Parts: sequence; structure tokens; C-alpha cells
Amino acid sequence: MEPDLTMPLATGLEEIDADNRHLLTTLDSVALLDSKRFPAEYSRLVELIERDFRREELLMERIDYPAERQHLEQHARVLGGLHRAEAALLLGDSAPARRCLQLLPKWLELHIATQDAPLALAAELASVPPHLP
Repeated sequence: MEPDLTMPLATGLEEIDADNRHLLTTLDSVALLDSKRFPAEYSRLVELIERDFRREELLMERIDYPAERQHLEQHARVLGGLHRAEAALLLGDSAPARRCLQLLPKWLELHIATQDAPLALAAELASVPPHLP
């Protein structure tokens, strides 16, 4: 499933927006890989998502974000699923990982609207410098 790269990704914080656009592009390219290259690139994708989430989490800590717990729970649930799929992939079953790549674009769209956009607004209201950690 190709991500909708025209979906509104603007949160108001360019670095979150850039991370999200890059993630969608990477999801699309990894999903198209053959079975030989897929496992290594899937692992790199999981690392990319972990890095992006950590940057957001550091921002939340910096501004003492009131909805931090809910945002962290969303990150933890997604990472849990990605890690379980990665474990299956290491055992030779690529179906869960490929299914994750089908589901992630829609989840990301919802996450941007309900979690990242309010975080960006809170960062702006807190007068946090525009660069993520």
C-alpha cells in the first residue's frame, strides 16, 4: 500500500514534519523490497522510527508536555508491534513485518493529527527553540 504523500503532514514544527515525510517515503520503499533485502531494511526502518519517536519524547520532556503519557503509550504500542514483527522476520516469517508496513501509513496519519500536531502547538506555546534534540 502506497502512503498518501499528499496528506496534511504540517504540524507547525518543520522537523517533526520532515521526519514524518521521510518515514512515509521510507515505508514505501521498504515495502517494495524483495525477500532478500527486506529483513535488513525493515530493521533499519524500525531504528529510524525509534529515533524519530525519541526526538519527540525528548521534546515532550523539555516542555513538560501534559499529554506526554498518552503520546508515549502510542509510541510504545507501535514499537511493540514492530519489534514482534521483527522477531518473526528473524525466524523467517516476513508476513507480520509486511503487514506492519501496510498499517503504518494510516496509523501515522492519525498519530500526526491527534498526537504530533498538539505537541507542536504546545512546543510553540512554550517558546521552545525550533530544533528538536
